[in-house]
Amino acid sequence: MHAMTAISPADFFARTFHTVVFAGGGNRCWWQAGAVDRLCDEANWQVKRLIGVSAGAGIATAFATGRLK
Repeated sequence: MHAMTAISPADFFARTFHTVVFAGGGNRCWWQAGAVDRLCDEANWQVKRLIGVSAGAGIATAFATGRLK
């Protein structure tokens, strides 16, 4: 078995994202809005596909329509 190692924030922000999955969970998923907002400013977002369930679908819709800010 191979050990997993965490990547650095710089390595994470240097990655390109094409698909984003948003989990459900009511008010618990509002962290997704903050994380996505931050990643939009820092990362190479070229998102072509959004997947979301329950409240996560609401966050995905807000992201897709530019309503996170």
